[in-house]
Parts: sequence; structure tokens; C-alpha cells
Amino acid sequence: MAIRRYQVALTVIGPVHIGTGRTIGKKDYFLQKGKICVLDAARFVERLSPQQVGEYCAFLEGDSRSGLEDFLSRHGELRKAAQDACAYQLDTGLSKTRQGKLQYLEAAEFVKDSYGCPYVPGSSFKGMLRTALLAAVIGRDPETFVRAMKDGWRGRDWRRSANADASLNKKALWVERPDESDAGFACDIMRYVSVSDSDPLSVSDLAFVKKYDRFSKGDRAEHKRRMGNQSIGDITDGNELNIYRECLKPGTVVSLRLDVDERIDEYLPFSLDAEHVGDVFKRFEERYRACFADHFDYEMGGEGDSRGLVSDGRCRYVASNGLRCRNGAVAESGYCNVHKDEAPRSTGVEAICYLGGGVDFDSKTVLNALYRDEGERLHEISHVLYKQFPTRIDRDFASGRHRALWGRVEAEGFGPQPMKALFKGRGRLQKAKDDHRHWMDQDLGVSPHTLKLGKVDGALLPMGRCTVKIENTPDRSHAKGAM
Repeated sequence: MAIRRYQVALTVIGPVHIGTGRTIGKKDYFLQKGKICVLDAARFVERLSPQQVGEYCAFLEGDSRSGLEDFLSRHGELRKAAQDACAYQLDTGLSKTRQGKLQYLEAAEFVKDSYGCPYVPGSSFKGMLRTALLAAVIGRDPETFVRAMKDGWRGRDWRRSANADASLNKKALWVERPDESDAGFACDIMRYVSVSDSDPLSVSDLAFVKKYDRFSKGDRAEHKRRMGNQSIGDITDGNELNIYRECLKPGTVVSLRLDVDERIDEYLPFSLDAEHVGDVFKRFEERYRACFADHFDYEMGGEGDSRGLVSDGRCRYVASNGLRCRNGAVAESGYCNVHKDEAPRSTGVEAICYLGGGVDFDSKTVLNALYRDEGERLHEISHVLYKQFPTRIDRDFASGRHRALWGRVEAEGFGPQPMKALFKGRGRLQKAKDDHRHWMDQDLGVSPHTLKLGKVDGALLPMGRCTVKIENTPDRSHAKGAM
């Protein structure tokens, strides 16, 4: 059976995070010329005397407020050993408080291979392709899949389940196959798709990226009022959160290999060749924009714009030192006459995709394809999110202000849950309500009502956004059996 082989190039537009589940904390890094150096603890210990090892272990088990930089400042004789044991350095520094103390941060770690090089697992790309492919199949006949989902759950509340899409996957991407030992045996047709892990990347491609949620158009952000204070603080267009992820930086190019067994074409309404893979991603992006991204005052950037630059009429050429050309672009090329030869030449299929963690709910799910009616779609998505992140309110706090909020949430058809207000020392309020406000989504006209961005060198960029380019490789192999 013939296998189509493709080369895939992902160019990072917005920061991409693929996590390990671990975090890089204050005891894992120190500062070198103002930049963060992540320590290779095993190499570091090898350079220490038994007494120094004891001091280092005491530090690791000791004061949680102290970071590795503090430890090395107290034990200056160990700094050279730490420098020699630096696993990699990030082009990121630490800010200081007014008292001059370092403000340490923790960041979710990016996946790396056994040599310490970051890479993109093939399973991450394949999962992204599965979601886009599932949305494409559902979009041809959404009513049939809504019925299949309801039949699969038989009146139970699917919104709270982590496997809510199981019946959709079975309907769209599973096929029954004869099996003597199991008459009801079925297989997932994605077994005919194989994606390699990416080529190793460099740790210089990584940065610590801060999380930022941008509010949708028309969102007055009333929840930004200070708790326990009737005055309104500065209401911004978003919420900068003290959450960091280790991410691939914009401009990074990721190379993978995609193999498609032609037998998958028997079970799809189209041939899964390079052109149709590109079309699947393009349709997903169009639906994502129409149902979600266009509800925010933010320019997402176009295809082929590897550095996330908006179409502002200027030349898109960026020199190796990071400076952008000041000339105006010529016609629709995106480049000036001086740099017109730098314009990328497309020899394959190009599209936009969203890869990794921290991306928007709408770029990870197929609900936008499942409901054609906008009102029904907003109702279902807002209730799915509310089931996962319900509004919790202290009904007795602040002279009835939250009791009124309780009634507003109920009036919208959602069920608020009670909580107890928390206070710090001297009676200062710490938390009075935990409100993700998904009960407001239908009034705001978009669900969810925040756009997930990452802050990189002061710029706000959409999390996980990449261009994907798919090119045919010259050879076509034949193989027996499925991949």
C-alpha cells in the first residue's frame, strides 16, 4: 500500500509551550550577567566537596523564600562551579522589588530530549491534526454528530467529562473491521498517520513567557474592581498573570516528517494529501477567527509572518540583530525593493495552526464546528466552561454586593456555588469571590471571553500560533500493514 511522505515546517509566530508537567523554580536557576542560567544539578554536585554538598542539600531543604542566586551570593566560592554546570541560559532576567530584592518566578518546563535539547513530539502535531480533521468531518454534517453525541451519553451531562468527545471521535474517525475474536472490533483511522518527533532544537530558542488574558470587545471588566473597595481601579484591556511557561520563541522553525498511508482515504470524504491537510488547517483557522478571534481588538497576523508582525505597510525583513527594516513594503509582497529577494517562496501548502499548551479553548476543541446556530453554540460552550470553572461567591460579604451578583448569575441560568471570604493579616481581604464569569459569555457574544496571549520581550503574541508548511518528499514508499 502506498505511503505519502511529507516534510512539515512549523514556524513559530506566537510562543509555543509543550510541557513536561514539571516547573523550573527559584532553586533551579541563578543569574549570569543579568540572565537566567538553569543549573544542571548533577554536574554541579560533581564539582563540590562533601561539605559543600551538605550545604547545598541544606539549602534545597531549607527556606522556601531563598533562591539559588541567594545561596550563591552567600557562598561565593561555589559560583564558578555553578557557572561550569549551567545547562543552558535564557535571554531573560529578573525584576526587583522597591527594596531591591529579586522577584523570583516559576516556569512550566518545555519538553527536552536526553541531550537537553528542546523538541516538538510528533504526538503533539498529530493531536493537533486530529482536532482539525475531526472539525472538518463534523462541519460537513454537524446535526448527525450532535445526535451521535447525545445518543452516546444518553441524557448524562457530557459537559463535565474529560472524554466528552469520545462519541464524536468514534463516529468520525473510527471504523469497524472484521475480527474473528471480537465481532465489534473497531480501529481509529488515525493509525494510518505517522508523525516523527521534530529535529532537535537549541536551548537558545527558549524563553520564559508570561501569561496574558485579553478581554473581548465590549467587556467592561467590572470584575477588576478591588475587593472590599467601592472605588474602581485602573481597568485595562486585559489581565497580566504571574504565570510563566518555557516556550519556543517567535521565529523558531520546527521540522517534522509526516507519513500518510493512502488507506485512510477510504474512510474520509476527501483524500488526505498535502493540499487537503492544508485545507483542513485553513478551515479550522477560518472558523476560529469567525467564532472567536474576531471578537477581540487584536491583529492576529497573517500566514507566512513568522515573527508575528502585523500588516502595517512596512517591509517585513528583520536583520540578524533583530532590527526591522524601516522601508515601506512594495505592493502586496510584504517586502521593500531592497529586500524583495528575502520574501519566502512558497513551494508547498501553507496554513495557520495552534500548537501546544496555553492556547485558546476554541483552538483545541471542535464545538465551533458542531453548532451552526450562533446562539446554541454560545450556550453550549459557556455551559461547558462553567461546569469546569463555576462561579463561587460569598453571599454575606461587602454589604450584599455579592448577594446581588448571586442573583445575576442565577438569572442567566447558571448555578453559583457558595464560598467563604478569605482574609490576610490585620483583616485585609484576600479573596471574596472566585468568578471566571462564563455566565456572561452569551451577553458578551463570545465564549470564552478572553484571548490567551504570551508576553515576550514586551510584545503580546497569540499562544501556540504557527505557520505550517507541508511539502512532498520525492520518494513514495510501499508498506504492508498499518503504521
